[in-house]
Amino acid sequence: NKGVATNWLKNKQPRDNGHKSAVPMYVRKSQFRLPFKPSTPVVMIGPGTGIAPFIGFIQEREWLKQQGKDVGETVLYYGCRHEHEDLHAQAVDYIKKLMTKGRYSQDVWS
Repeated sequence: NKGVATNWLKNKQPRDNGHKSAVPMYVRKSQFRLPFKPSTPVVMIGPGTGIAPFIGFIQEREWLKQQGKDVGETVLYYGCRHEHEDLHAQAVDYIKKLMTKGRYSQDVWS
């Protein structure tokens, strides 16, 4: 199962003149960032959409905590379709090492 964009790009056909098709896009400044106050609790949800930005957020908050800052609770809900095909297994191991509270984890692989 590939994503919508992957299939769209795969199905693009060359133009009649043999040139590659254009891909419409725009670039804008990201609004995806942590709250200004580190003490603000954060809940992150990555339901199979990728967790790379969340790993960066977790690392930043861990660094702030090491600097003695008051850091609010940081929670990540993460999902993937296939446990053994997960490209972020190392990231998940890193996150688990940071966990200090009890957790509920359920693998629902079919």
